Amino acid sequence: MTPPIAHLDLKSPNVMMRSLDLANLPLCQLIDFGTARKMTEPVTVRLVDNPVWLAPEILESRPYNEKVI
Repeated sequence: MTPPIAHLDLKSPNVMMRSLDLANLPLCQLIDFGTARKMTEPVTVRLVDNPVWLAPEILESRPYNEKVI
């Protein structure tokens, strides 16, 4: 079984929306997997330091888990 992948840079500029038919809902696609990692062990480092996209826990140096990465 392939381990899940953590994107590690999920933000609105990395989500593309497109529609081939105006009658249907748009298709959303994730892009920019340059920081993505296989989740074979817990993620303990952060690769993106832009405070606009960081969780409050990280900004305040509080404990956090993979849900905010």
